[in-house]
Amino acid sequence: MPYHYLRTDAQVVMELHQGVKPRRPAPSFVDDGQWSLIQRCWTDPPSGRPDIWDVREAVQDLMRKCTKCENCVAVVE
Repeated sequence: MPYHYLRTDAQVVMELHQGVKPRRPAPSFVDDGQWSLIQRCWTDPPSGRPDIWDVREAVQDLMRKCTKCENCVAVVE
């Protein structure tokens, strides 16, 4: 969950208002490939962000490379 380290909704609103992006979660939750995609989706200006087809392709690539579970590849195909 983004901003999981903040205690109140008001703190989250302040971070958003200041343009502060959420911190990266621990690598056990988000690997380098996932974090890279997340950051691309937060690019400023928004016109630099990937479109839905690019996101779909990136997610499929991440799932193909998944080593944590056996079901990832089956879902992609």
